[in-house]
Amino acid sequence: MPTHEVSMLGEHYLHDIACGKKKYEGRVYSEKYRAMQVGDIVKFYEKTAGWGIECKITSMHPFRSFREMLEQLGPRTMLPRLDSSHSDEALIDEALATYTAFPGSERAESLGCVAIGVTFIKKYR
Repeated sequence: MPTHEVSMLGEHYLHDIACGKKKYEGRVYSEKYRAMQVGDIVKFYEKTAGWGIECKITSMHPFRSFREMLEQLGPRTMLPRLDSSHSDEALIDEALATYTAFPGSERAESLGCVAIGVTFIKKYR
């Protein structure tokens, strides 16, 4: 079974996946992510945290844009810490601002993006 390593920018994302609140990891649909398949293992790690999590890929949902991804899957399945008191449109705008702030996010304009469905397996150091 192929294993992929993916860095995260924020330890809270690891926690959210591990506890089952974050159902999908959104990424620019680059060659690295096009190589992933349902059933593969993905190891997410945060460089400064000193630990990571191992997950099984349960689904791969490609989209033309981050906005389309967020509108179809819901912003809280991707970013569960968003303020739930906001309207759906405000949540999408807030989530979109988060995704477009990541380095390299502008590549989604030409490559599209992907929501990687994951199920937590274990924590590792």
